[in-house]
Amino acid sequence: MRRALLCLALLSFLAGPGARGVSLDLVQPVAGPITRHFEQPPTPYAAGHRGIDFGAPIGTRVVAAAAGTVSFAGQVGGSLSVSIDHSGGLRTTYSFLSAVLVKKGQAVAQGQPIAKSGPGAAGEQPNLHFGLKSGADYLDPEPFLLASIRRNIWRVIWLAPIP
Repeated sequence: MRRALLCLALLSFLAGPGARGVSLDLVQPVAGPITRHFEQPPTPYAAGHRGIDFGAPIGTRVVAAAAGTVSFAGQVGGSLSVSIDHSGGLRTTYSFLSAVLVKKGQAVAQGQPIAKSGPGAAGEQPNLHFGLKSGADYLDPEPFLLASIRRNIWRVIWLAPIP
């Protein structure tokens, strides 16, 4: 009973809103803190930050945030990048890489190494830029990462003994 009450008390903290009804559980693609958050542009062509950046030393292992098929692996604007298509029309993109470990058309599992982090954009510290799209729309990846964290916290709470 105490465990159930504890779970209910934490519900408002752990339960988060869905992102446009889209469901995809993402794992963090690289070890490191978020150094820049998603900034929704006011119009499709306006300035903004269409993803999140993770601070990571050059050469840090980058993993697939979810299972899917590599749709692109190569250079974009002088920087190495990987894009992975997932179910439901979702696509994750990993940019500013120092090495690519996958090829277009390759199936990847969640957590599988796909690249090494690189120098970041000009004038920035080394980082990984991580983006998420649904069709032509850019989405904030953080709620999808937090959904996975919330679910794991629930498992820990449910399994933890209460004195």
